[in-house]
Amino acid sequence: MELEFLTIKELMKNGVERSILLKICEDLYKMTSFLSEDYPQYRSWFYKKQIPETINENSNRDIIFARDKNNVYYGTCFIKNDETEKKICSIFVCESVRKMGIGTKLFEKSFEILQTTKPMITIKEYKLPYFKNFITKYEWKQTQVIKGIYNSNHSELVFNGILNVPIKNEKINKIEEYDLNNDNIIIISILTYYANQILNGTKIFEFRKSPLKSNLLNKPIYIYSAKNDKAIVGKFKVDKILHGNSDEIIKLTGFDKRADKDEIINYFGISNKNCYALHLIDIEKFETPLSIKELKVIDPQICFPQYYGYINNKSPLFSYILNYEKHKN
Repeated sequence: MELEFLTIKELMKNGVERSILLKICEDLYKMTSFLSEDYPQYRSWFYKKQIPETINENSNRDIIFARDKNNVYYGTCFIKNDETEKKICSIFVCESVRKMGIGTKLFEKSFEILQTTKPMITIKEYKLPYFKNFITKYEWKQTQVIKGIYNSNHSELVFNGILNVPIKNEKINKIEEYDLNNDNIIIISILTYYANQILNGTKIFEFRKSPLKSNLLNKPIYIYSAKNDKAIVGKFKVDKILHGNSDEIIKLTGFDKRADKDEIINYFGISNKNCYALHLIDIEKFETPLSIKELKVIDPQICFPQYYGYINNKSPLFSYILNYEKHKN
């Protein structure tokens, strides 16, 4: 089996598009999502910390992965590399390809980046047998045993360093998963050309190949003009979603009679069953757009989604955007 061992940072330096990098991260999360059984906050950590810092070229986190020529992933390693901490946060190899040297290659690539064969790493006590050969080979030293740090069922064994632990472990459990029932800000990314059509009233349907969650109907959705403006330019609500064959939906919405109908037809192709038309109401244009440059002053790691996403009500961006809208319009 021929595999390539790459990192997200390497792909960034080679000019790989951000959307592709995020897709890789998403695929790696799917491969490792079971880790939530041992680390209840794994999903939150991955999406709120690991991904944003990995795709930030100035950050010290990276993701190593092994894949074949068909973009099938077989292993991954998450690392943190700064002056105070050189750490392997997590490493995983698919069970079907274990004992084939993939784990060794992931470790060695991490050693190359971290410039040490003795990075800090934590291992669940019951997983120790999987790592025994590595511990012996690289002469790792156990430096801590911490009970109940990530969950109450197992102890965490720390090697090659000291893990800073809050005085009260329950503080860790206060990190909350995203709750879509909270008053989060919803943001949708739309190309500038179409965003302008929406804001000037000539386009009241937004076409997508995947649905909007039903619990977002009739809620304000902020428009991120994604190409030229790179700014939040307004908002709207979606009161209903049409779903069906693209040929039928295009006729139903009247787009078959528009001059730019070919753009929508080319987007879906012929008779695409995954055609969703979001009916837009309460469209509002901001007199002064809120640029991503200004938002990055508040949160340098902000990353807008390809489709739609959320800004948590505990984020400083949440109150900043609402206050901006209140005073700038």
